[in-house]
Amino acid sequence: MNKFKVFIVSVIVITLFFIPTFNTKDLFALNSKFNISKVETNLSSNSISISWEAKADYYIVYLDEEEYTKTDNKSVTIMELESDHPYGIIIQAISNEEVSDTIAVQTVTPMTSAQEKKEENEIAAAIATAIFSTDEAKIIFENVPDDNQVYDVERNYEKIGSINENKNYILDKNLSEDTEYRYSIVGKVKLDQEEKKELQETYEDQEVSVDEVEFEKIDRELELARTIKTLPKVKNTVSAAKWNDPSPGVQFMYTTFIPMKQFKFAPAKGMASPYHYFTGDGRSFDTHAISRKYRTRTKVRVSFPNSGGSIVRFDKEANPTHGYNVFKQKWNTKLANMSEVYLVSKSESSTKATFNIHHNAKNPLHDILGSIEAPGITYDIQGEVYKAGSYKIVGSHDNAPNHEMSFTPIPGEVHQWWSKSQNKVIVGESSMRGLFQHKIDPIGGFYRLMDLSFSRKKINEQGYWK
Repeated sequence: MNKFKVFIVSVIVITLFFIPTFNTKDLFALNSKFNISKVETNLSSNSISISWEAKADYYIVYLDEEEYTKTDNKSVTIMELESDHPYGIIIQAISNEEVSDTIAVQTVTPMTSAQEKKEENEIAAAIATAIFSTDEAKIIFENVPDDNQVYDVERNYEKIGSINENKNYILDKNLSEDTEYRYSIVGKVKLDQEEKKELQETYEDQEVSVDEVEFEKIDRELELARTIKTLPKVKNTVSAAKWNDPSPGVQFMYTTFIPMKQFKFAPAKGMASPYHYFTGDGRSFDTHAISRKYRTRTKVRVSFPNSGGSIVRFDKEANPTHGYNVFKQKWNTKLANMSEVYLVSKSESSTKATFNIHHNAKNPLHDILGSIEAPGITYDIQGEVYKAGSYKIVGSHDNAPNHEMSFTPIPGEVHQWWSKSQNKVIVGESSMRGLFQHKIDPIGGFYRLMDLSFSRKKINEQGYWK
């Protein structure tokens, strides 16, 4: 063998030596993952179609924790669904009779034309579709009104980018498994002439001077949000863990609070008030812990007993308001009248429960001589909770003070105690999960408490409580 042939043989031997060894199962597994960016959804009022890219022997599709179908196609259409209804879908890729990958799809079927005509809240028809795995998420936002069709996208209240009418979705990678993420966009719509006129008249009635430039900046805000919890790597499906409690359910908690410890109150020009300062709550946002510092708090608990049906419970609380004179000496203390905070309606069935809360609580010490009665902290929310695990919260709230909402799956009650060393309430073994938090609007401040529907922020929160 000449030198050239020896060289060729040596190269071949060395090359083969450094080729990594895979068995066919490992090689196949490398290509079986779902490509989240290629997963597409198509929604109608009574169907959901999903297509995907992955390599597997076949796929198992679950609808609301129940097996829907097995297929070797890379698409599925689920028919005969309810309109304006949240659904959770799990798709498992099966390779060599093992689960090689899993994705979850959470969405809401669109309203029918008749339902949209009856709906007064224009954000109610908005849809946030989440497609996610253990470490990736694709969030699609639809039907959010906005003047320029450009939206900022937030993840856990921090801006991560923008989308426009030509691209209504985001891709988020490198997420942590079994972790909660909240994605949202806000649409902003300028007030029309009639709304501007009504707002201006309200300001004049309150004898509040508003700079014209700042007045033009005021707009209506509409927020669409979806909270997800990425899949755990140790489970094949989201529904792998079953609850042992005979009455599983969920509790929603809505809290309003003033972040300052004390703030100055300046009556409108020409008016008098015995109070010059009020105490706030001196706290910041924490939707994952219970704080005893708040103005008002409402709770709704929905449970689904094994015996059948569902139960909706409602509770409300308020803390006293302290008023101080010009020398910062306590002048009076009074508890807010909570008679205008109540459960407007509820419905209870075996698979679904709904509730409707109205909240209007006024400062009990806001006495201004010669002035109309002070406006209150107002919000209205409507909730739908499904036994299968989904929820939808639609409503609106004032732009002041701070608003915060969270929920707790049951079982999984919050355990709390007072820590003398840390001088605060400590929450342990907590399964509380944040829904939303909104700060006092910097434009207009507390005068954005006006009871005008268009001055409130409208919300649409979608997700799963299990």
